[in-house]
Amino acid sequence: MGGIIFYYCYDLPSLERLEKKQSQSIIHVDYNNSIRLVNESEISSGEINFFQIPSELIKAVILTEDRKFFSHRGLDFLAIIRAYIANKKAGKIVQGGSTITQQLAKMLFLQPQKTFKRKVQEAILALQLEQYFTKQQILTFYLNHAYFGSGNYGIKQASKEYFNKKVSDLTLEESALLAGLLKAPSKISPKNDYNLARKRANLILQIIKKNNHLQGFDKKQSYDFIGKARFYFSDYVLKNYQKYLDFQDLNNQELTIKSTLDQKVQNSIEYVTENFFREYKKELESKQIAVIVSDYNGAIIGMIAGNDYQQNSFNHAIDPSKSIDSMIDNFIYLTALDNDAKTDDVFYISSNNYHYPKNAVTLRSAFYHGYQFLPQQLLKKFSAKEIYETMEWCGLNKKHYQYQNIEMLNQELTSLVDLVGAFATIANNGFVISPYFISQITNNNKKILYQKTPDLTNRFFKKTTAYKMKELLRYRVENGDLKNINIASNIHATIGSNKDFSNNWLIGFDSNKIIGIWLGNKHLKGSSQVFENKILGNLFANIARNIMP
Repeated sequence: MGGIIFYYCYDLPSLERLEKKQSQSIIHVDYNNSIRLVNESEISSGEINFFQIPSELIKAVILTEDRKFFSHRGLDFLAIIRAYIANKKAGKIVQGGSTITQQLAKMLFLQPQKTFKRKVQEAILALQLEQYFTKQQILTFYLNHAYFGSGNYGIKQASKEYFNKKVSDLTLEESALLAGLLKAPSKISPKNDYNLARKRANLILQIIKKNNHLQGFDKKQSYDFIGKARFYFSDYVLKNYQKYLDFQDLNNQELTIKSTLDQKVQNSIEYVTENFFREYKKELESKQIAVIVSDYNGAIIGMIAGNDYQQNSFNHAIDPSKSIDSMIDNFIYLTALDNDAKTDDVFYISSNNYHYPKNAVTLRSAFYHGYQFLPQQLLKKFSAKEIYETMEWCGLNKKHYQYQNIEMLNQELTSLVDLVGAFATIANNGFVISPYFISQITNNNKKILYQKTPDLTNRFFKKTTAYKMKELLRYRVENGDLKNINIASNIHATIGSNKDFSNNWLIGFDSNKIIGIWLGNKHLKGSSQVFENKILGNLFANIARNIMP
């Protein structure tokens, strides 16, 4: 018996190549002790990850290649018996009994010759693959390495070649066509025989229609510990963690990245935002929304960066190309206050604009009404350069522009996360705060490679300046256009937008957390300041009720 085992196993290919690929790339992203395995090689090599695969493609592949994929452990013995009987009756191979896991073992580790020994080794490797990797990983490996005809290896290349699309954008019909190629990719390739490819695709569509529910598969449950919105967070962490390691040699190291994400906060903002979209479904149609929640140290503890990660993984919370628009006014006021202006200072109005009062107005009143004449007056007194210094200390103006008028200042580009960091600096009484997503990185030996230590030693503006700015922000909530978020006495906030309300901001904080919201779209027909303020205010209030004590 030992001799038989040795015969089949002595030259058995090792999983080391795949394990090495994984060990170099598996990163444990720790969300408050909940761990998800992420394959970093998918980022560097251009391969897709499981969560980019549409459910339609998964169903099409599983139903045509391996219906029991999610329930077997590498081998489907009934399928093997059925294939043996069918092939014996036909006198040739007319049916395969290999599972997807076996096919993966064959395509990655074994030579193409059809021998009994190779089939045994294929089965052993399939069992090993199922032991080492999850179903999601195995299916992803399979689709990344399968041949789809016409020189296309991997689903990403095939999707680009045949449909000029991202994999995540494939339709049901397109998924069926690609799944159909797996049986005989060279023969069925639409570039060789379009009619045959279409005929095969139509057959698969009928199979899918008859088997609408796929046993053992629930794409939603496949997200393990985290909801879809959290993948915006993990994507950002994985794309940026290396800059914290000072180019250390990470070969063959398994990293554990402890993120700042707080599951309770994230669950709350996901729940609130989902209900919010349901409530305002018509009003929010075609709009994008982003939410950032930070603690006072700058740790990002919650983030929503778009409406649907599966449909569009673009991160609107991090995107640095959004114009700051009227939010610039806050930093003009902040500059004035730091130069000894007082909230009850009186300013006189020479404009005949009916939006403004006839005679004089205090700085406080001008702020909470959002009067534009006062920032224009203050800018003449303090210069754009001084405003930019204020913004730079608050983590904005990263390109060091030196515009000379308020119209140009409004065009300054920023991101939601940076604006949240800027208001964290105000909340911390002038101590400079930089937002961060990673608190610690360790290797497989538990050695700490990176440790974030919050720094509250660098103060830009005076404590009295912060008190005066907080007074303005609180006054706006109590008496201005943000009364709908006045749910507690310690809520401070401001709001801003551009002229056509396609770019809208609301940033607010209490004594523990900062919440930032961005709502935008290229086409917001029928929008108004009252409408956008109501929408943003209601969302902020609902989030605050759930996460602010």
